[in-house]
Amino acid sequence: MKKPFTTLASTLLFGVILATPSLASGVSPDSPPMPHAGVCVPVHMPVALAPKAAKTQYVAGTFCSPFKFDRSRSIDVLVHGFGYDRTYWDSAFNYPQYSYVNRTLQAGRAVFYYDRLGVGKSGQLPSTSVTMNADAYVVHQIIQRYEHAFHQVNLVGHSYGSRISALETSQYNDATRLILTDNLHAVGPALVSGQLTNHPANQDALFAGRHLDDGWITTDTLTAREGFYDLATADPAEIAYDFAHKAIGSMTEFTQGQTIGAVPAGSNVTNSITRPVLLIVGEQDRLYCGLALDCTNAANVKSNEAPYYTAAASLTVKTVPDTGHDLTLHPSAGVSFDAISDWIEQ
Repeated sequence: MKKPFTTLASTLLFGVILATPSLASGVSPDSPPMPHAGVCVPVHMPVALAPKAAKTQYVAGTFCSPFKFDRSRSIDVLVHGFGYDRTYWDSAFNYPQYSYVNRTLQAGRAVFYYDRLGVGKSGQLPSTSVTMNADAYVVHQIIQRYEHAFHQVNLVGHSYGSRISALETSQYNDATRLILTDNLHAVGPALVSGQLTNHPANQDALFAGRHLDDGWITTDTLTAREGFYDLATADPAEIAYDFAHKAIGSMTEFTQGQTIGAVPAGSNVTNSITRPVLLIVGEQDRLYCGLALDCTNAANVKSNEAPYYTAAASLTVKTVPDTGHDLTLHPSAGVSFDAISDWIEQ
């Protein structure tokens, strides 16, 4: 007989605690510092970089269980974007205004969010080993870890994390629902202007002592980071905080991701996705909107994107006014969180 879900969730959470010695005393450097609407514990998960390969790497993540589950009894697996780490989903700035994690727990869903390969507290490895396929396979292993304990797995990506999530779903179609934030098949002014500049992370004082090869890069200036925002609405103090807490990314995965995204509709990996898909984007996302694509009208965005999702069970498009590329880091964050939750629960 199948265990009641509450028993499964409790067993899963208890198992994580037992597997993490530092939690026995209630002390862990990976524990979120803010009070959440649930119980959060760190997870260090061994992973392989490819099918049938040995699990020689690990990712550092956080698993949170809500105080009370909603009817969907589901978990959101969150994949951050390029130049970010897992804190993108749980920003300490003006907490909990920008915390997707806390809002998801309040909605009654569990959450797993992690630092992608080589980023944050995950294992360090050569930049050339961090490929899009390796990233996607890590996501697949995460879904395999949690899919048996939850009735539904919602895969949620941000920017490059959305591209990775789309690649993973095109290969495995294992998540119940796919939510792609901040990722479209169009080119906007921030990309054309060259504003989004990077430099080798080993030249940045923020990453001194990490012994990074030249293929690890990071945002080089505050002006470059501003390209992710609607400057008319975003809090300048939040943008400064974001820049001060930037992360690294692999040039190998960046180049591969650009190539994958540029494949025409019909032949793109997204055309192999069979799950329900939600695309949600800020209307002022200057990476994709403002040149050939007007994102102030959701119908325009859906018309542009539909040819890329021809096999999807359904395609829903939401646009968020007064919002740039970093959906969760604008004053409109609550609107975005509610739109995602409403779609998951429908």
